[in-house]
Amino acid sequence: MSNAQIPNLPAATALNGTEQLEIVQAGTSVRTTTQQVAGLFPGPTGGQGLVGPTGPTGPTGSTGNTGPTGAASNVTGPTGSTGPTGGFGPTGPTGGNSTVPGPTGPQGVTGPTGAKGPTGATGVNGDIGPTGATGATGAGVAGPTGPAGVQGIEGQRGSTGPTGAASTVAGPTGPTGPTGATGAASNVPGPTGPSGTGPTGPTGSTGAASTVAGPTGPTGPTGATGNDSTVPGPTGPTGSTGPTGPQGPGSTTPGPTGPSGVGPTGPTGADSTVAGPTGAGGPTGPTGPTGAASTVAGPTGPTGIGGPTGPTGAASSVAGPTGPTGTSGTSSNLFLYMANTGATSGYPGDGDILWNASTQISSTQINVSHLTDNGIDVDIFLSLLSTGEQIVIQSQTSSVDYQTWTITGNPTNFNPGAANSYWAFPVSLVNSGGVGTTNFSSGQALFLALVSGVTGPTGPTGPTGATGAASTVAGPTGPTGAASTVAGPTGPTGPAGGGGGSSISVYDEGSLLTSGATSFDFTGSGVTASAAGTAVTVNIPGGTYTRTSFTATAGQTSFTATYTVGYVQVYVNGILLNSADYTATTGTTVVLASAASSGDIVDVIAINVAVSTYRLLVLASTANSATPTLNTDNYDMMVITAQSVAITSFTTNLTGTPVNGQTLWIAITGTTAIAITWGALFEASIVALPTSTVSTNRLDVGFVWNVATSKWRCVASA
Repeated sequence: MSNAQIPNLPAATALNGTEQLEIVQAGTSVRTTTQQVAGLFPGPTGGQGLVGPTGPTGPTGSTGNTGPTGAASNVTGPTGSTGPTGGFGPTGPTGGNSTVPGPTGPQGVTGPTGAKGPTGATGVNGDIGPTGATGATGAGVAGPTGPAGVQGIEGQRGSTGPTGAASTVAGPTGPTGPTGATGAASNVPGPTGPSGTGPTGPTGSTGAASTVAGPTGPTGPTGATGNDSTVPGPTGPTGSTGPTGPQGPGSTTPGPTGPSGVGPTGPTGADSTVAGPTGAGGPTGPTGPTGAASTVAGPTGPTGIGGPTGPTGAASSVAGPTGPTGTSGTSSNLFLYMANTGATSGYPGDGDILWNASTQISSTQINVSHLTDNGIDVDIFLSLLSTGEQIVIQSQTSSVDYQTWTITGNPTNFNPGAANSYWAFPVSLVNSGGVGTTNFSSGQALFLALVSGVTGPTGPTGPTGATGAASTVAGPTGPTGAASTVAGPTGPTGPAGGGGGSSISVYDEGSLLTSGATSFDFTGSGVTASAAGTAVTVNIPGGTYTRTSFTATAGQTSFTATYTVGYVQVYVNGILLNSADYTATTGTTVVLASAASSGDIVDVIAINVAVSTYRLLVLASTANSATPTLNTDNYDMMVITAQSVAITSFTTNLTGTPVNGQTLWIAITGTTAIAITWGALFEASIVALPTSTVSTNRLDVGFVWNVATSKWRCVASA
């Protein structure tokens, strides 16, 4: 079907899919929308068949919005081929019965048309003129209608022309189609919407031919000519136009919905060559648990055990030579630092050490930050070092990588009290090993041990013992043990005790520190001592720390952190506060005496106290027993005075469950020379077990538990 132009129509508007259409197929009226029609995918349109009888006209649907009109063309373009016919959408609801007469009835059957030459392009239709008077109906019987071809898409319906004059001869009325359910009658005529015709669906099969000619309605505009029929039908007379019957009520049963068309899925696009934006970083994870204790031994080995002294001979009338003076006691502090090899002078950086030579062991000065790698201010410890003392620098992961230095001049503090305060130590190398000889690498984790060797004050002289009988022969001196080449770290020297009582020999890991001590005084934060009878227990705290950091707001004074009261330090911007500068008495809150400024970094260092319990040498005095009683689980030292009978066995009444390395000291003073039998639980080493005291002199014998033989091994006798 070619396009036809119908003038004098209202301007077209854009369709929005909600406009309703009435589609008639095989006598069934279906109401649908433009959206549903647009979504159908019909098959191709067949050739145009003969025009069948027109069924009664249904109510006119509402006119869809007209799209914008393009600029008028003065050239008629070629007519495009007819597109496929859309399927049927669902029928919209039927309006109430109208009280206004419907349009003219269907046109009578058209007789067959003779053979026709090819049709040229259809010109633009002119306006539809008024319908002339209908002539009388001729006699005759309408021939059968040929099969109807598939209905092509119908163009927009033009305006209905005026009705011709009423016929004075009533024509026979055609058969009435089935009547649908009658809706409620309306007594108010509804307004007639503008005429807008949607596409016409294909025509259904034609019913049986009527034997009575129906009245002929006015001739509508001529559609495109269909294909020529190969079977001529008889031409029936045109009947006069009969009155139009009332409009039947709309059907209450909607027509079938056509299938919804689904287009094929397009191909997947190629992978993008541009990386998408990076997502925001996740929250910081929790701090991991503390690692297991190191299995690598520290750098300093224990001091070798001194050789035993032989038994004292009878008093000599000739003074013997004076023995050598023992070495001064030492103490050490251990701190965490990092190596800085990127500079040889000035401030080494927070938590860093630097050397003033690129070959570290050739250095004559070492600069040390007042802050350790873990942010502890150790200014007070660095200030205690003086000429002649030593510092040891060692890798945190290997004790074979170290440097030992002697301080050769007075240390200098640069920028005291400032954030970049540091100490410069004039030094000379004592020895080195491993990476310590070939240079520590920049950023390598190090220990800095500050070894202090200042001699403590000499305690008062104890009372002089009774003078023994004069001897004319000097007693033999026992062999001296080999000297250790590595000094072990010693705790700080306590103040000298007062006089009075018997002197006590004090040992460190089997090495004699002093034989003239008469008392002990335990000092230091967290150090406690208690006594039960003659047993003394000492608790020395130690352990790790937990840092809680805050960025203060303007005027903030209170900060929440968990700590043990008495074991907490507070820093503001890296500066250690005095205890008077804050209050920390609750275990959960630290309150600054002066409010912090906005952006200040406040660090609360909670020292996690782990108390180690040590048992000091304790005394158990007894007298005049041939089998002295001693439990080594309770006592580390036995002092026997005024012994007047021979000791036949130290094993008989010796009890306890000693552990490897446990020490025992036995001191015996007799009223005369007293014979001693030690028994099966004692053994000699290179030091023999003494068999007797000498006159009224005190005999001191030292033992170490030998787990290999399950015996007390004699290591000293004097």
